[in-house]
Amino acid sequence: VTRHSLKLQGEALRLDDLWPLALAVAPRAADRWLGLAPRGEIRRLTLELDRARAGAIPVFEVDADVANLGAAASGVWPGLEGLTATVKGSDERGRIELRSPSLDFEWPRMFAAAPGPIAVTGEVEWRREGHTWIAAAKKVSLEHAQGRAHGAFEFRYAGRRKSPELRVDGTVERADAALVRALLPY
Repeated sequence: VTRHSLKLQGEALRLDDLWPLALAVAPRAADRWLGLAPRGEIRRLTLELDRARAGAIPVFEVDADVANLGAAASGVWPGLEGLTATVKGSDERGRIELRSPSLDFEWPRMFAAAPGPIAVTGEVEWRREGHTWIAAAKKVSLEHAQGRAHGAFEFRYAGRRKSPELRVDGTVERADAALVRALLPY
């Protein structure tokens, strides 16, 4: 039986400054994550994590305030820049309050170019039902120089053996069709 526990507490942490330490001590199993090159500021973080054995659902509690978080695009995963939010919760349920005035992302496998900064606001709640994780928002707003939209979503993830489910109900209030040509590769 392999048990893993982690307790972190910190304030005013710049990920750009800490990442070289992670690179120096990371095990080989972390190689696929090392290219993410995270950046941004953790204004406040309290995290307690415990996994009783390999394969078990981790038990955790988190309370964080982050600003301008980002990570590089890597493999099939998109890159992100400018995520600002507060997070509070546990492995049973929690809440993320998004308040990113200038969120940007790049996803070279999907889009020809990054869309440019998007203001994102909303509250996302998560919960776990058995082995299924559910994240949902009743209202998320997106504001871009070329468009504005708002909507709700629910995302369900039940593990690698089952396809994730995403339900979205959205309204585009304003959109410039030129954005489509800038984003799509064809």
